[in-house]
Amino acid sequence: MTLKYSINNNLNPYIPFDAEIIQIENLSIDSKRYKLKLSKSDFYYKPGQFVKLTLYGVGEVAIGITDTIYDEGFEMAVRNTGGLVTSSLHKMKTGDIVGLRGPFGRPFPLETFIGKNILFIGAGIGLWPIRSCIKYILENRHNYGELRVMVGVREPKLFSFSQDIQYWSDRDDMTVMRTVDGCVEDDHWEDNIGLITTLIDKFSVDNHNDWIILMCGPPFALKHIGRSLNNNRILDSQIWVSLERRMQCGIGKCNHCLIGGGIFVCVEGPVFPFSEVKAMSGGLD
Repeated sequence: MTLKYSINNNLNPYIPFDAEIIQIENLSIDSKRYKLKLSKSDFYYKPGQFVKLTLYGVGEVAIGITDTIYDEGFEMAVRNTGGLVTSSLHKMKTGDIVGLRGPFGRPFPLETFIGKNILFIGAGIGLWPIRSCIKYILENRHNYGELRVMVGVREPKLFSFSQDIQYWSDRDDMTVMRTVDGCVEDDHWEDNIGLITTLIDKFSVDNHNDWIILMCGPPFALKHIGRSLNNNRILDSQIWVSLERRMQCGIGKCNHCLIGGGIFVCVEGPVFPFSEVKAMSGGLD
């Protein structure tokens, strides 16, 4: 079987291959980062694609990749949703073996954005797949213009990849803005308070046509973020979204990712131009 956006046709999309957990780190109160060493040397992916993570004897779940590929593997972040797979994964230790299928899906077409300024928007855990785009562009920094990052979560303790956010903030060639929906005095929060759309209202640039927007988050939030960007003279054609939350089987067979009356997000996405999904039934609802 050849998938539409497959870049590893020699890897069977139905059969998991082994990966060893070599590092685990707490990201937030309910999320962990896992560094995996792969048993397949020919695994390759592009930012925005995802894999199916298998816990042998337990089940599998679709997971985005938060990293660019290093010599032996990659990193992924997983939130414990209380489901069987994610709760079991959160009990695993370094040295344990998991299975992977993929990669699947359409990636962000980062090569087509060369010379452009990039605004990255991560709502909630939407920062996770966006992080792989940021890392790729920083590895190829000379090809891109100004970089800005906007991150929003419900409350301060839910921020993840805090070290990365601090590193980006400390760079002279990046601007980072953070916001929380709400907080209490004990949080000692000094940044913006409000929905992530309040950061969009502060997006002030000279030439709007030179910008590309890459964003991920809850679909309903993406709809409002897109509307705020439109109000700020950003066209739909400049906005790319990841509907990673719609991911299920990875190969368009289970119908759980079906939107718009006939679009399989696992096959046609998860990355879409905003213009394609904004009016689709089930796309940004």
